Amino acid sequence: MVAGLTLLAVGGCERPINRTAERLIRASLPDYLGPAREWKVRVENPWDRTLAGRLRTVEIEGEGVQLRDIVRCARLSLRLADVSYDTRHRQLRHVGRTEFRAEIDQDAVNEYLRRHPPPPDEPVRILNVLIRQGAVHAEATRWLLRREWPFTVVARPELVSSSRLFFSPERMTVVGLPVPLPASVLRWLALRLSEGMDFSTMPFSLRLARFEATAGRFVVEGEVDIAPSLNTALARRTR
Repeated sequence: MVAGLTLLAVGGCERPINRTAERLIRASLPDYLGPAREWKVRVENPWDRTLAGRLRTVEIEGEGVQLRDIVRCARLSLRLADVSYDTRHRQLRHVGRTEFRAEIDQDAVNEYLRRHPPPPDEPVRILNVLIRQGAVHAEATRWLLRREWPFTVVARPELVSSSRLFFSPERMTVVGLPVPLPASVLRWLALRLSEGMDFSTMPFSLRLARFEATAGRFVVEGEVDIAPSLNTALARRTR
């Protein structure tokens, strides 16, 4: 991601040098994290420290980011602090702290479910997902007795590991059906809603610390250990 900071031998004031660093970082983001509608990078640093490979803060923000095997992020933010970079060997020496924040809106969840449909013979279908304060409302149907029965599942997601969200069947409420759904159907719904919410597929080690379901979107926040995977990526780019 920071490959090419060795090229920072630009004269002049602080912003032109930092803009060069920003451009080099931004150019590597699609390969490292994934394609996005737009990537933005901001380096806040004295120009001489940038030339020496020491960056006080690097702020990265992507809009419409398509991560591998994860629901598309409306916004993905990374904030790297106290970065030390070996300009000669093109390796990160140290990253003090990297904060992670991802926002996923309900349109992206519905898009993901449409792109990954269940088998044709599956009797349960999720038609639409609405994200509300603290919960997800999934409008669905179940094929039974030669007709479709509409119902709504209210599911409350939770962090079940440092990198994964899960919709437990024990935290679901079913509205609109005259008879209870079997436990097997609830388990299927839990797995279906949880698809695309496993952040362990990110290229770095992630420790999610906070999760919120708010009006129309999920927000997840935590910290990442970015140096090992980034150095591997840099090594591939410089072979």
